[in-house]
Amino acid sequence: MVRGAIKCEARENPISERAVLIQKSVECFDSTYFEMQLFGVFLLDRYSGLLEPEDAGTRRSAEQAGWASGGQGKPSTSVGEMLDAWSTDENFWVRRYSILVLMAGLVRDEKYWERFVRYADSMIEEKEFFI
Repeated sequence: MVRGAIKCEARENPISERAVLIQKSVECFDSTYFEMQLFGVFLLDRYSGLLEPEDAGTRRSAEQAGWASGGQGKPSTSVGEMLDAWSTDENFWVRRYSILVLMAGLVRDEKYWERFVRYADSMIEEKEFFI
């Protein structure tokens, strides 16, 4: 149902700007409804090409969903540390987002390649297909 809503939204209101994507996903994460938070995750997934690694620093959305701490009780002090925590989180969607954030940057350069490979290696046994 949520995936269908994403397809409809993408058809009727396509997102072409990074700032709009972040704003919409933050609005979704602000919701107390799981489905809206999931919609925000799917938005980020669908338009992941617009994301930059520093977008993981948009903590407000992650904090609203209770994800910024990576299950460790306090927010990370840097984007890299936050992504490291997310990559090992018990929540599948949080782990997925840790990789999505890095993917756009890999097209331009290899700066985040080692981190991406480390995350991918640790998730190789995932039962869900997500990349």
